[in-house]
Amino acid sequence: PIDFLYDIYEWANENLTPGFSVRQGKQLNTDDYGTLGLSWKTSWQAGDILDRLQRYMVLVTDQGSIQLQEENSLSNLFLDRSPIRKGIEMANEVSFVMLTGVLQEVTGQKILPSHVNFQHSNSFSSEALAGFFECPVKFGATQNILQFRTESLQTRTIKADKSIHRFLVDRLEEEKKGIFTESDQMLKDI
Repeated sequence: PIDFLYDIYEWANENLTPGFSVRQGKQLNTDDYGTLGLSWKTSWQAGDILDRLQRYMVLVTDQGSIQLQEENSLSNLFLDRSPIRKGIEMANEVSFVMLTGVLQEVTGQKILPSHVNFQHSNSFSSEALAGFFECPVKFGATQNILQFRTESLQTRTIKADKSIHRFLVDRLEEEKKGIFTESDQMLKDI
């Protein structure tokens, strides 16, 4: 259950050295995300990864949503997950670290954000986050935003394969439909 994960993150915050969010996010990779992770590996460009996450985030969590917007040569990934407890604050940090790491994993390039915003106040991991992202990290912002230069998201991935990727996207659509079909059936059964 997601609340148990938040409990673990809160325990880590209280009992481990600063920087847990960065350590946790760095150890997550495409292999941890099943079909979605495979689709990331075979995407054509780095930006496709963020697009796939926007479309299929429901396959990995029902906590929050993301929206990708391009404006003035910048791409902003908005994470809508209110930090109503410390574990969620940390999950938001972990998510941004993981996404940055995945972009680097699938491209073999050091793709870094140009700016990072978190809604929550200063973090126990703030120094580690600034060191990892190598850009300004703002706390107490109005929205959670991971911002990249759009040009950097046009970097080609290492294993780009349009036919395999198309196959995987079809599987993701099936998985997504299955979630809602199972949910509808459960409601009918109730």
